[in-house]
Amino acid sequence: MPDEPTPTAGSRPPEGAASEPDATSGSAPAPEDDRYHWHGPSSPPFPGAQRAEGTEGQPPDGTPYWPYQTPRRPYGQTQGPYGQAQGPYPYGHTPASPYGPPPFPSYPWAYPPPPPPPPRAPRSPEERRRRTRRGLAFAGVLILAVGAGIGIGASIAPTSPSAIAKSLVNRAIAQVTHAGTYHYVERSTAFGAQDNIAGDAAPDGGRQVILQHCSGGTTYFHLRLVRGIVYFKGTRVAVVDQLGVPAARAAAVTGRWVKVVKGDKLYAGFADGITTKSNISELRTAIIPTASRALPNSSPPSTEVLGALFKTSKHHRTIGTASLVLDTSSGLPHSLRGTATSASGSHYTLAWSFGRYGEKVDVAAPTASVPYASLHATPPVKSTCS
Repeated sequence: MPDEPTPTAGSRPPEGAASEPDATSGSAPAPEDDRYHWHGPSSPPFPGAQRAEGTEGQPPDGTPYWPYQTPRRPYGQTQGPYGQAQGPYPYGHTPASPYGPPPFPSYPWAYPPPPPPPPRAPRSPEERRRRTRRGLAFAGVLILAVGAGIGIGASIAPTSPSAIAKSLVNRAIAQVTHAGTYHYVERSTAFGAQDNIAGDAAPDGGRQVILQHCSGGTTYFHLRLVRGIVYFKGTRVAVVDQLGVPAARAAAVTGRWVKVVKGDKLYAGFADGITTKSNISELRTAIIPTASRALPNSSPPSTEVLGALFKTSKHHRTIGTASLVLDTSSGLPHSLRGTATSASGSHYTLAWSFGRYGEKVDVAAPTASVPYASLHATPPVKSTCS
């Protein structure tokens, strides 16, 4: 038997029909049974929807209906119940599956996946060699980078106070050598004998004026280093004590320039300590650095390197105290002060000042000089200031 025709959405109940729907007809319940409006008219599903004509009433048999007219959607826009969509869609804009990526199946309207790429042809021996060389080169670069990182980490790792102080002294020597020229005054006492030196140092020469108060008398002499030749001029005591000229012939040499060349035995002792590098390198033996600190209220800002003056060769025990003041910014030294007392009770003091870095130093060779070899002198084994 065919089904009974279903009333349309716009049909109305016939005249005389009961106002209360039958409980078995599937119609909406009474208002008191539908207190939360589960079956009441819903709001438009989206902006722009309008109620269709003739749908204000309820179908007599409670047949559900959609009482709104759906306007035409723009191309590619969807609207429908949850989990469904209406096409068509532009290429590449297929909606994704609400259940996530595969292995869950996608929607039937998604485009089929592209076919897999064809299998790669076997690599030739030359291509394999090229790939091997590239891999080895990359490994070499990686090893160098790791090594550089380890080196940088080691360089910035915390070190002992004595190592930091030693590095400051080495930096000061390097900075003075880089400056090229400077002026210095060094005053010291050893075993009661005073030794005062004032000099100007240059990379390839320089000059010194030396005044010593020794047991044999006061020694005063000049030294110049010009183009690898040392020129000496001094008092009678200096001629005897430093050059070894016999006292009977000392008067003829006093006040005259004596030329000392590299073949002469006195050359190394005179030339050492005149040039910039040889003079400033004496800092390594003038102080045994142990610690450092920033000097408060110093202008310009300065750093002090603390240490000792000597270290015994047998037990490596430090003797005395020393203080080297450096410019914090440039690392150039300002002064060195130190005192020490030996086990026998002898006192030693040192005061060394530095300045006038980078100034021009003009040291000229004297117009007339006497060759040291022509004096037939014997270099002294030990001077009266030793």
